Amino acid sequence: QRGYTPDTFEYIYVARLESWIDGISVYRSRQKMGEKLAEKIKVVLGEKGVEEIDAIIPVPETSNVAAAALAQKLGKPYVTALVKNRYVHRTFILPDQASRLRSVRRKFSFVESEFKGKNLVI
Repeated sequence: QRGYTPDTFEYIYVARLESWIDGISVYRSRQKMGEKLAEKIKVVLGEKGVEEIDAIIPVPETSNVAAAALAQKLGKPYVTALVKNRYVHRTFILPDQASRLRSVRRKFSFVESEFKGKNLVI
């Protein structure tokens, strides 16, 4: 019999924000992921590339904390421009890619003015 073995996906997506897994805060782990991503973006894009970013847009709900930490570290605005349909549930568990794509199209809508002509990190 195999015991409980959480993986990274648990911290990123499955666990509730206020949860603790093996003594580690899910909230804080997502915050750290955003901070680490900011460091990586600075290395990959360089100073000029970071300057060209207009805003950070989270994909609700699980990326909200990481995106907020990323925005803070990069000194960029955090913009809520993707809207989640709360009646469409987890799409990654659907049986095939076509079903997942249809479901994602129903799952999110967006504020067009926050996307048009902008350089964004989503």
